[in-house]
Amino acid sequence: SEAAILAINAGCDLLLLGGKGINIQIICQVHKALIEAVESGRIPLERLDAAFNKVRRLKFIKLSQPFI
Repeated sequence: SEAAILAINAGCDLLLLGGKGINIQIICQVHKALIEAVESGRIPLERLDAAFNKVRRLKFIKLSQPFI
């Protein structure tokens, strides 16, 4: 959970959770920690807005290109 918070604050725009040892309980724990970090101000809402806009912009660019 702490690694996810640090990653977002360091500029990571998208977190991927998976692999050996990851289960639904861990994913829920990370999700809860991220929500709490935003609510407490530890992760600024502006940071999430910036990440969302970057991912959305990239998705739009990729979807507008022909599929090869």
